[in-house]
Amino acid sequence: MKEFDIEAYLDGELNQEELAHFEQKLRRDPVFAQQVETQRKLTEHLRTQLLREQVSSVLSTPPAGVQPDRWKWGLGIAFAILLGGYFFFWAQREMAPASVPTLPLRDTSSFQPPPPQQQQRPMAQAQLPEPRYPAPRLKEDNPKLKPVLDQLWYTEFPPPGVKFSTSVTDVTALLAQRKFTAALSLLNVKESATVSNDTLRFLKGYCLLELGEGHNALRYLDRLELKQPGWQPQLQWYRGLGWLLTGDTSNALPIFREIANTPDHPLLKQGQKAVDLLQ
Repeated sequence: MKEFDIEAYLDGELNQEELAHFEQKLRRDPVFAQQVETQRKLTEHLRTQLLREQVSSVLSTPPAGVQPDRWKWGLGIAFAILLGGYFFFWAQREMAPASVPTLPLRDTSSFQPPPPQQQQRPMAQAQLPEPRYPAPRLKEDNPKLKPVLDQLWYTEFPPPGVKFSTSVTDVTALLAQRKFTAALSLLNVKESATVSNDTLRFLKGYCLLELGEGHNALRYLDRLELKQPGWQPQLQWYRGLGWLLTGDTSNALPIFREIANTPDHPLLKQGQKAVDLLQ
């Protein structure tokens, strides 16, 4: 565990010794305590927003033979009850943290990394530097998959060849500083104040990726309309990493193979490395 891992604390994943050490830090450092409280609220906000989106999708398509107004009224009450239960759950977690995953993930315990390759790698791939930053902490502990992700986490921001409008300069500045929680909060504000577009989807998908939310990142990345053709190579790489975060190598590997087999792909060497590690 990283020292003072806020996400692990909020997810109830610290052991007794780590929890005591963390709570001692909370009592002695008011600034750190405020940081923990801010991240807790942001996590609640994200999960509540995802819940709202799912309910809105259901509200838009009432069953045949049911009056729309009565359908929406009934589901509105159900949503209020569900939302109330959600916040009651978080209040209980404040008293006794427990490990509860946000979304069901595949069982990745059977993932076996391939044996070391004996053949000589192409010179171009041998010159590929290691990623500058490690992959995020996995939502489901998998000591075999995490080292593979660390070797493939080529996600520096901003991506080469990708430009964003000045309307999101504040967000891109936070992402460049790797302040992903703050960036996600700002993206949520912008998303609620304007019509969703490819820029917001791309940035939010990337932000969720860096926060280890593979399933949620794919939800946004898969909704891009690709009005910016220059984004396609980076989007393809992000999708491969998103599937890998979920432990689904069967969906990740074809994406990396396509990258590795595209001669002019800007992430060609990274794709070759991914294929070597996964096949």
